[in-house]
Amino acid sequence: MKTGIFLDIFPRDNVPNSKFRYLLHSLYCYTLRKLLYSEAGRVTGKNVLIRLWYRLLFLVPASFTFRRLRNLAKRYNRKRTERVRCYAFPMLLKGQYGYKREWFEETTEITFEGLVFSCALDYKGYLTDLYGDYMTPPPPDKRHWHPVSRFKLPDDSIENNGEPQQSSD
Repeated sequence: MKTGIFLDIFPRDNVPNSKFRYLLHSLYCYTLRKLLYSEAGRVTGKNVLIRLWYRLLFLVPASFTFRRLRNLAKRYNRKRTERVRCYAFPMLLKGQYGYKREWFEETTEITFEGLVFSCALDYKGYLTDLYGDYMTPPPPDKRHWHPVSRFKLPDDSIENNGEPQQSSD
């Protein structure tokens, strides 16, 4: 199967230091993430009710959701916090809230398959916290995959204040 090139971009924005405020923040991010996923969810949802729910969410303009994400980042990026996260990515893994800022503050170069990449200096701390023994793959019955999604940025996204528009194709 020809799948093309995959590129993951995970911007890191500040999150509240208070666990309670972080839970509220995370719920808000969850809601925004579901709004962003609604275009795909209305077609690929697990059952009729889920697809219907996503069809309703899809009525909310993408510009509304992107504006909310941008405002959330602006609000929390005004001051330095202990932790960061990608607002559009699920969190609360193992009861934690966000990633330690220190993992991403400094970078180093690593070689992967003959190419040199910049990565977090403390990538081992990050990977160990996230996966435990990250050097040992899980057994086949514990491995997970996710379907590929397509997201198209329109040619005029720069003129739209960097807000991607939902594509109909």
